[in-house]
Amino acid sequence: MKHFFVLIIIFTLFLSCQTKQQNITSASQLIPETSDVILKINDLETFRSDIKNNAFTASFKPLKFSNLLSKKNNILENLNTTNPLYICLENKNDSLQFTLITRLKDSLFTKDLDTTYFFTKTIDSIFIGSTSRTVLSKVEAKKNQPFSDSFKTTNSKKTFSILLPKKATDSLTNQLLGIKNNKFSNFLTLDSEVSHDKILFNGITSSIDTIPNLLDVFNQNIPQENSLQNIIPEDFESAISITFSNYETFNNKLKKALNKKKDSIVDFDIFETINEVGKISIDNQNIIALHSLDANATNEFLNLNRSKLNTFRDVDIFEFTNDSIFKNSFEPFFKLDSVIQYVNLDEFFVFAKQSEILEKIISSYKNGSVLSQSNQFKDAFSNLSDESSILVFTNNNSLKSKLSNLFNLDDLPSLKNYKLSAFQFIKDDTFSHFNAVIHKNKSLVSSNSISEEFSVKLDADIIMPPQFVKNHKTRQYDIVVQDVNNNLYLISNKGKVLWKKALHGNILGKIEQVDLYKNGRLQLA
Repeated sequence: MKHFFVLIIIFTLFLSCQTKQQNITSASQLIPETSDVILKINDLETFRSDIKNNAFTASFKPLKFSNLLSKKNNILENLNTTNPLYICLENKNDSLQFTLITRLKDSLFTKDLDTTYFFTKTIDSIFIGSTSRTVLSKVEAKKNQPFSDSFKTTNSKKTFSILLPKKATDSLTNQLLGIKNNKFSNFLTLDSEVSHDKILFNGITSSIDTIPNLLDVFNQNIPQENSLQNIIPEDFESAISITFSNYETFNNKLKKALNKKKDSIVDFDIFETINEVGKISIDNQNIIALHSLDANATNEFLNLNRSKLNTFRDVDIFEFTNDSIFKNSFEPFFKLDSVIQYVNLDEFFVFAKQSEILEKIISSYKNGSVLSQSNQFKDAFSNLSDESSILVFTNNNSLKSKLSNLFNLDDLPSLKNYKLSAFQFIKDDTFSHFNAVIHKNKSLVSSNSISEEFSVKLDADIIMPPQFVKNHKTRQYDIVVQDVNNNLYLISNKGKVLWKKALHGNILGKIEQVDLYKNGRLQLA
């Protein structure tokens, strides 16, 4: 009997330990529910270096978030951890509050924090620090935390990821698409890749059947290959394209999403012959462009509502008498009144208010000076999918305007070198893919001249000449250098700091590479 009770006690203790193990809190379960934006940083050292060396993020010094990286506060600069770090931002009463969450460890900060404005507490060996006492007091572990579940879709191998709750997602997409007060989608989770001249975003946004969202109008439609870049002039300002495999299905869902009745008077048969429609802004004017699957069939519908005005470079310009079909057909994505003239260029049909802008389109098309032929397009589109449901292009001025409105900033510096940025949504059943590229374009370099490929900011001055070392993975050469604090850096030939290692002293002589383990992987020695 005595042994029986001993077994019961052991069994009870075993169950107790198991339950305790199952109830361990994760850092993502402590994210404040009122957060507007959440960053998950998987590699803090690389994140600090990437943000410091990227030309685009350097333009955002007016943002209050930059205080996290400033020498004044040194919060992130003095944080010492290899565990995932969550940065939760909340804009309340025009004041940006931020909360840091990560696994607690010895010497988490290399210097003491200023506790007069930064408050901390610990829950289950997890450190939480916040600039708001109110936010900190409400932090508690929740099993069904929606933010925690959303981060499961991100890639932990990326330097950092971003989660935008629904409100922030709507604000972002409204600015990108130029629409107002529309419920576009739900949470948007993004993985980010940052280099010295480029920022890439890849992620997904999901849909909930009980909550209607504008992105759901693309359900039951297959994303089509984008073609409008072949008609957009190089000196455009912005453009938005939407595609569909079945216009009737798209139109029915769009009217339902907007609670509008289908217009039985207007003849929409022309849209059954196309698979892409877009609005292009150029010279402060807006034009409509269609990509036809059957140009002859599209022309048959247009023949009933047209008369020839003139001819420019062997292309007829027609007056169009049924412009009402464009007024509300694609609202809220775009709306355009009085497009009373049009031209047909191969499989493209372009509508505008004036002949002059159509003549410019004709010249650009015939001269080959269109977006798809530009170097900036080729650089950007290599990071995107060929097919999309929604595709947005912006030049530098349009990008600056959208960012200024999004962040409510009036003093953003010039983004003149960001000639083309692109954003796309690709609908796929109950979720959509999102891809974006913000790219700094290089100036053309003449032959037999020297040009700067990239520049990198390190934490301290260097004490040795940069040395090339072979990367056994890429078969290309990277750069290794040491600073005055005896930190050794490996920098890729794209300008990205791959790692930083603290050494005990200065390196004497030349760094050699040897295959210590006879596996083809070169080690520094």
